[in-house]
Amino acid sequence: MEVKTVNTLDELPPLGQTDCDLTPEEIAKRSVDRFNQLATAKYMQGQAEHGGCLVNKVCLDHMEEELVDCWHYLQALKIRLGERQ
Repeated sequence: MEVKTVNTLDELPPLGQTDCDLTPEEIAKRSVDRFNQLATAKYMQGQAEHGGCLVNKVCLDHMEEELVDCWHYLQALKIRLGERQ
């Protein structure tokens, strides 16, 4: 199965038009590999921009803001896929 990166929701194929021939283990590996690639780059970018030790700077308010952004991304995708009115 070819996996393509999409940049906008308009690029997603409609449900039912894709077939997945990957095993659960392959899906998990791809997911973790992609996370590791993105997470390391994002973390290092944040370090370059903000510096300091994250452990000493982290606060729940910032985490809440990031989770709210993630929530909106999820809801927009669900609307796009017709799973939510």
